[in-house]
Amino acid sequence: MRTLPLFALIAFAAVPAAAQPPAPDDEALGPLPSQRQIEEMAPAIDRMVGAMLDTDIGPLLDSADPLRRSRHYGQPGRTVGAMAGRDDPYFEQRVHESIYGGADKLGRMSAALSAAAPVLAQQAQQLRQSLHQVMRAYRDAYRGTSPRAPDHGTPGGIPDDD
Repeated sequence: MRTLPLFALIAFAAVPAAAQPPAPDDEALGPLPSQRQIEEMAPAIDRMVGAMLDTDIGPLLDSADPLRRSRHYGQPGRTVGAMAGRDDPYFEQRVHESIYGGADKLGRMSAALSAAAPVLAQQAQQLRQSLHQVMRAYRDAYRGTSPRAPDHGTPGGIPDDD
């Protein structure tokens, strides 16, 4: 019951961050990391995941239902890794391999996106301009400010497929 106020406090503190508007410009995020930078991050990520797998969640499990004690109540060694990998003897090896394999794939993807970024930005700008022109034309037609309101021959103003 003591954790409820803690969770409420965390949720209350997170509300201003969640209510922030998105960044006005995609450029504000900065350039994508290079493939080499991503591959250099893999050992740090591996250590963080290792620390997470070594986290003892036994007391958390015990406090989830204190009136119903299982045969494992109070036993040490109930870590995330031990519980997640109890049916897979190669669990930790697979996790570590997936981190380094994922870093390699992410690095290649980042390089490809960096190469395509200028073209994608140009296409996004063209799409924005086109949508702006279309919306302006419909807004003007709705307000009656254009010389002739578009008439597409259907009650909802939706063009017919000819």
